[in-house]
Amino acid sequence: MSGHPPYGYPAQSCYDRQGEFDGVNILYSVQCSAFLARRFIERLDNEGLLKNTLVVVASDHLSMKNSAWQRLIEGPRENTLIMFGNGLPQGVIQREASTVDTLPTLLEAMGFSIPSHRAGLGASLLSPAQTLVERHGLEGFNERLLEERALQQRLWKQADDMPPPTNTQP
Repeated sequence: MSGHPPYGYPAQSCYDRQGEFDGVNILYSVQCSAFLARRFIERLDNEGLLKNTLVVVASDHLSMKNSAWQRLIEGPRENTLIMFGNGLPQGVIQREASTVDTLPTLLEAMGFSIPSHRAGLGASLLSPAQTLVERHGLEGFNERLLEERALQQRLWKQADDMPPPTNTQP
């Protein structure tokens, strides 16, 4: 189950609800994923399993080219970070940020105190700490990341040093 390009991968349970999948329209898969996520969260709530729980719905990247591409690029595009539960007040926080701000935001939403409201390269969106995108603008932030060769080499070296994954299934 996924809304990843090029067409998505709808779950079998969505065919009964949404009708036949034409194999091309990614919005069918996106609608299916949203329905299944909502049904899962409602089930957790109905069973009393959301007490002392933070629910997070997040995107890790913008969509790649797909069958709805022209509609997607007509307007502004943003990553998604939705959190609820765990005593968080309802509301919308609209800030200039990037996915590097997700980690500190989640840590604080779970009740952790982090120095200066920062973790890694990010700043908690639940705090007044300025994000790197707020400080440098998105273009400046991206330029600085590309200039930071030592960080890139360190991250890729760590990935290269990791053993390859093994299949533990028979």
